[in-house]
Amino acid sequence: MVELDNQAESQQSILLAKLGTQPQLSGIVDKLSELLPGKQFLGIQVAGVADSPNLTVVAHERQLMLGAFPDWWNRQLYVDPDLYVRLQGRESQLLRMVERVARHDVFQVDRPSFPANSFSDGFDGRSQLLLRQIAFWDWVLREYNVKAVVSQSLPHNFWDAVLHAVVEARDIPYFYFHEVRPFLTSVYLYEKHSEMGDLQRGREMITTLSRQGVLVADSQTRPEYMHKQVGADQAISHHEMGRKQTRSLRKRIWSLVSPPRHIPYKAMRAARRRVLHGRSRRREQRVTRSSNLPERYFLLELQIQGNATNLVKGYMYGEPREMVAHVASSLPEGCELLVRESSRQRSRKQPRREYFWKHVAALPRVHVIPDDHESNDLLKNSVGLIELGYSSLALEAINLGVPVVVLGLTHLHGAPKTYVVSEYSSLSEALQLVNVSSEIPHSANDETRLALYAWADKTRAATIEGSLSSYPKNRSNDPHYQERVVNNIAQVVAAWYKSRVARQDSA
Repeated sequence: MVELDNQAESQQSILLAKLGTQPQLSGIVDKLSELLPGKQFLGIQVAGVADSPNLTVVAHERQLMLGAFPDWWNRQLYVDPDLYVRLQGRESQLLRMVERVARHDVFQVDRPSFPANSFSDGFDGRSQLLLRQIAFWDWVLREYNVKAVVSQSLPHNFWDAVLHAVVEARDIPYFYFHEVRPFLTSVYLYEKHSEMGDLQRGREMITTLSRQGVLVADSQTRPEYMHKQVGADQAISHHEMGRKQTRSLRKRIWSLVSPPRHIPYKAMRAARRRVLHGRSRRREQRVTRSSNLPERYFLLELQIQGNATNLVKGYMYGEPREMVAHVASSLPEGCELLVRESSRQRSRKQPRREYFWKHVAALPRVHVIPDDHESNDLLKNSVGLIELGYSSLALEAINLGVPVVVLGLTHLHGAPKTYVVSEYSSLSEALQLVNVSSEIPHSANDETRLALYAWADKTRAATIEGSLSSYPKNRSNDPHYQERVVNNIAQVVAAWYKSRVARQDSA
């Protein structure tokens, strides 16, 4: 890979945020160089990936989490005040997203080699890290004349969320891919968060490129596989997987002893987390209600803390208690709200803040229930499910014919029995509509199954087959898998750049 040059480049650049940095997908950069000759490609260096003469490195992946960028100190970078003013509307959300850093294994990433306090999860620690990230990424955009940014995934790891915010503030085009259950190995194409669930952009791009004959065709098994992905068995399996999810003893020991010099700190942190989780569980149990459930109720299962759903897709809520309070205040007359903990939150032993459960249980018409109730029975006897973004429980509910009211950004637009709330004032209307039309108990039927298949078919026509995750698995053992992902992703990026950026520059 090409190391950074101290001199500013006049050549137009495209910044690839972790795109094509996996060993299996590094060919994406080389393919883009063929499709967009004369463009400079910037990227993130990843351990274990061979150097590419077509990629200029702006940072190593180990530097990203704690903002350990030598250029920040060597060049004495700072946040442009005009940029800071533009970002003030996003500052609160970005500070919240530092939770991703606080929960990350900081022993596996680089710490700043320049004078800087060790990261602390307080306002000053979060603020200093945010300012350093803003200054660095803004410098990269200006120094290398970046005309477009393309991201491997929905910006949600803090550093990439900051990059996304800076890019938008600088009015630079941004394009990202998104892979989410139930359609793993199907990649959505978006330019803005507000497009989530809108398949038009992806459908038009894929249709045009297919007509041009430049895409590698989907595998023959893809339609059947996507139909299977929306089935009830898959939904239940994913939900149970989260309930039982835990690392093996071998993995836990390895994470503790690697690297060896951090063993005492890791052991103390693990012990502290277990103690705090135990206290959180006891506080939850004190307010749970396991019997005499209300006759008419909506069910809401919380998401795990610090994930992309809470921090990005649920951007309108400062924390889960605010979401529960909003839902409770919007309930139709005669309906109650059952709230239960995320199975993944418990399996990962993540505690809630000290008074979280007391605050939730004190809300009018809200009942905290334990997780020993069968999801199937709870859903069948509910008025409906309330979901933030997406979870496997939502798909389980749809398969049972249970209405799902979705808050926040979601890809569930068009799914059967689904009501997506896009405006704050429409939640009470959606809940009332479900309450009036809901029949209890619910039951599955062929009409719902066929509607799910139709939704899967529409999604297939607007997405790229494959995966861009850290471990892009070939689940169908298709011999053309790697060729398809590399070629088709590169073709989509090049087509987007030519239509969105190059045409705009020539106008």
